[in-house]
Amino acid sequence: MSAPATSSWRWGASGPGHIAYLTDIAPLDAAGVLMIGHAHMGGFGSIEGVAAAKAEIVAGLLPGGTAILNADDARAAAMADLAPGRVLTFSAQGNPADLRAENIALDEAARAGFDLHLPGLDGPRRVRLCVAGAHNVANALAAAGLALAAGLDPGIIAERLGTASIESPHRMDISELSGDLLLIDDSYNANIDSMTAALAALPALAGSRRRVVVVSEMLELGESSAADHARTGELAARAGAAMLIGIGSTQEALEAARARGVEVVGFDDAATAISQIDALLADGDAVLVKGSNGSGAWRLADHLKEVRPR
Repeated sequence: MSAPATSSWRWGASGPGHIAYLTDIAPLDAAGVLMIGHAHMGGFGSIEGVAAAKAEIVAGLLPGGTAILNADDARAAAMADLAPGRVLTFSAQGNPADLRAENIALDEAARAGFDLHLPGLDGPRRVRLCVAGAHNVANALAAAGLALAAGLDPGIIAERLGTASIESPHRMDISELSGDLLLIDDSYNANIDSMTAALAALPALAGSRRRVVVVSEMLELGESSAADHARTGELAARAGAAMLIGIGSTQEALEAARARGVEVVGFDDAATAISQIDALLADGDAVLVKGSNGSGAWRLADHLKEVRPR
């Protein structure tokens, strides 16, 4: 295997030992752990199992490598004991850390501005992100830590954070379609943590528009599946959804939302939802689409982009 002198890697796992296997193949100079969430719970069995799997990337760093860890997540912060070299911590919640975001505020498009404290700067720098969602503040801090580990100038890091965009499709991709329909396409994947973040951003993004939430089944959740889907329905209602549309096994979400006064519609699969979605939407709606890749929410998002071109 050959690679450029500097390259970035995004590794995934669906079970214990998968990341350790990858670090044996390509040990890293730096690695970041953003959070210990509830993804792939079916494969790891518990949140502790997820933490143990993610810790493999820290333990597998090259000697002298840098671990960038979230000080706001106790399980991630505890991985400092496994690091073979330097540790950089980050916090968006006021905890002591090497990199910090303070005075966080969202604009009308749910984009965060904050005071960035970064080693090597002569003082805090005000940064305004181009991507939506308060959760992206922590992501920005982790990216800044990795950039520091790679040797970039702190001033340039602070400047470039304000111009960074999301390159991957179906990740908080916000577009205005014909008929003044606002599409918030976050359909790449889903667990209860990312679902919570997306729904938290919806009110600011939607403003006075009618809010329609489309969710497809969240997969690989294990024993927490029913509770996490019910929580999704609760969060949709709290976000002011007028309608919740479910694709696949989302009955718990629909029932929880209906109990809170939200109109609900369920479809067996993405193909059926696509055939009916146009009749359920109105010009001027704000539509959030979120779900696991395997349950097909992204297909509905793509359909809307095709039938309502900008």
